[in-house]
Amino acid sequence: MVARERVERDPHEFERTFRRLTESATEGFWISDPGFEAVYVNPAFEEIWGRPREQLYGDPETMIEAIHPEDRERIKRAIGGMVETGEFDETYRIQRPAGEERWVHDRGFPVYDSEGEPVHLAGIVTDVTDRKRTEADLRLQRDRIEWIVETSPVMLLVMDADRTITFANGRTAEVTGVDEIVGTTFEEFPWELLRDEEDREPLAVDRLPFAVVRERGEPVYDLQYPARVGGEFRWLSVNGAPLFDDGAFAGAVFAVEDITERKRREEVLSALHETSREMMRADSRTAVYEIAVAAASDLLSFSRVACYRLETDGYALEPAAHSADAAGFVGEHDRIEDGGPIWEAFVGDTVEHEGEITAIALGSHGVFALLGTVSEEALSLARVLCDNAEAALDRTDREGVVEAQSEALRRTNDELQRVTHVSDLVRDVTAALVRASSREEIDAAVCERLAAADRYRFAWIGDDRGEPTAWAGITESALAGIEREGAGYEPPAGRALRADEPAIDRKLLDSAPPDQRADALSKDYRSVAAVPLVHRDRTYGVLSVYADRGEAFDGDEREVLAELGRTVGYAIDAVETRNTLASDGATELRFSVADAGTLPSLLAAGTHLEHRGIVPRADGSIRWFVTVDAPPDRVRSTAADIGSIERVQPIVTEGTTLLECVVRPPCLLSAFVEHGVTIAELAASGAETTVTVEAADADVRSLCETLESRYDAELTGKQRLERPPRTPEERYSGVATDLTDRQHEILEIAHLSGYFETPRRITGAELAERLGINRSTFHRTLRAAEQAAFDALLE
Repeated sequence: MVARERVERDPHEFERTFRRLTESATEGFWISDPGFEAVYVNPAFEEIWGRPREQLYGDPETMIEAIHPEDRERIKRAIGGMVETGEFDETYRIQRPAGEERWVHDRGFPVYDSEGEPVHLAGIVTDVTDRKRTEADLRLQRDRIEWIVETSPVMLLVMDADRTITFANGRTAEVTGVDEIVGTTFEEFPWELLRDEEDREPLAVDRLPFAVVRERGEPVYDLQYPARVGGEFRWLSVNGAPLFDDGAFAGAVFAVEDITERKRREEVLSALHETSREMMRADSRTAVYEIAVAAASDLLSFSRVACYRLETDGYALEPAAHSADAAGFVGEHDRIEDGGPIWEAFVGDTVEHEGEITAIALGSHGVFALLGTVSEEALSLARVLCDNAEAALDRTDREGVVEAQSEALRRTNDELQRVTHVSDLVRDVTAALVRASSREEIDAAVCERLAAADRYRFAWIGDDRGEPTAWAGITESALAGIEREGAGYEPPAGRALRADEPAIDRKLLDSAPPDQRADALSKDYRSVAAVPLVHRDRTYGVLSVYADRGEAFDGDEREVLAELGRTVGYAIDAVETRNTLASDGATELRFSVADAGTLPSLLAAGTHLEHRGIVPRADGSIRWFVTVDAPPDRVRSTAADIGSIERVQPIVTEGTTLLECVVRPPCLLSAFVEHGVTIAELAASGAETTVTVEAADADVRSLCETLESRYDAELTGKQRLERPPRTPEERYSGVATDLTDRQHEILEIAHLSGYFETPRRITGAELAERLGINRSTFHRTLRAAEQAAFDALLE
């Protein structure tokens, strides 16, 4: 009561109280006349708007022009209607002088005099940029998840504890043909899981996926069921996981995939395998043709099929067997010679397409003709059948039935197993990589599994110079002669390392020099593939795989091996990184780089340069602080001609120039950043740069090899340290944990810029301008960082 009376007696006391409240407020407060000409804004408003109050006073357009052009007219209308409506509540964008865009929430109201006339407009503004960005990120994440779920090629279902479906994606409606699925029970769902494919009796309730998941209380994978879905027989693969609410079972989520085509392909491949056996047991060429035609009709669903064989005199092709529906075609083409897809396929021993005819050569025996539309998958299966038929025909033309059958079965198995072999092998190798704890274990595991595979003879891994480090399926002494270079011949391993891409020799007996051919014959290999072991931009070595057959490592297999090389490279990188973090040893290394083209030598430009510190940035660039014994203008001119320097700013001059440079990789500094080592000293004079670093033991060899290969650097000193290398985490432990990323950045840049030296080399205003913030924000952030640092050090 006393305070109120004092304020009423003394208007100046009211104004002082008002200003104390608004000047310390974190939200922006503004007052304008009815024409929106600002008469008062508090410091928080200045910070949000990015403009001093002096600029905002006296010109109503100043505040209006700060509003984003797309929002400006709407806000002007809302301000104009404030007197009539008595309120103003809008969210809009503003643009700061430097171009930065911010979102604000502005609430205002008119202030009336004693006669009810509006004399002022007042409002409170809040910076809601972070909230807006969070909302946008959440919307994007939600939309992305919804898109993934709705476009998933598998059915996704969620059921509650009462077995009622609470969610089903679009794929579920496509497969079942039912739109209204949500709200139905599991029993009402338009599918019926069956006990087996033969009797097609319903599956017992306790064996249904929901019951299995509920009983086990953990995820289940690839439960395969025959089923009736939408009135059709299908094969389904079910993956499920339980849902819990405070530890109690609350339902389950299922991913259901239609694997009918996959099962059908497996069945067809199995049937083709049996057909191959039947053809191999055939007692005549005619029987082989007839079996092949029947298999194409019964197993591959081709209704119009015809086989042609070479006439006895060898001048034309004649019908050997055909399906009933192809009788008309065969009648019109009872003798084929010199022209057309069937003849071209036979002459070229290829596959030819023309109109409705797809012709597949059967070697020297004839042609297999498919009439009608043929899909890629059907063609692939038909080629398997044709390969089997060709093998059977070869047998009937030769003596030695046992040898012919073995060859045909081998070719058949190669074709039938090709679909799954490589992927199974890569999965096995990947599992071994996960368990490996060292580079040696990785190399040994990869070689052993590749050498154990039926498709490959042996394998070895070399380091980044091609020197063997692990091998399997071959002895060390035998390996010595394999990668022998010859006149005009570079082994695949060398080519793969040089080009950083797979190198294949599919016909060693044709392309290799005599010594290499002799070695291939003696060690029973005919093809070799070499793939680099790479991760990011680093090559860890090379993997070479050898096969005992020619023409191995075609396109698909080449791509799988290339991916395996990348997987192994990733595993090696992960192991080395893990071992580096676990290492308790450290080494001090001193390097001399006699290269005038390195970044320090270029920037020194004949003077003396000394490194002060680096601050890696999130975008991959590096903020580098360095002193140069040269005037600022000369240093700036020199830096302008150096491509890796993105920006340079002289900070202080006292005979030498302290620079803040923003540099882009690749450069000498980035080599040290990539390997996570600490630069203790770096100086450049003329064409020579000397560097002293601290590195973990696990990093020494890799760092030395990188510097030698990129910059021809020479290791001039090496000293074992009694302590481990000082990582950034250790140096800032106890302090950095209490600092925000922004506080840490400003504190480090201020330190490296000489802000804390006496006398100061740079002012707070200069630093604030360089950082793109106002002075009050810089000083407030710096004081908060200093407080956090001292709290951590002194408490």
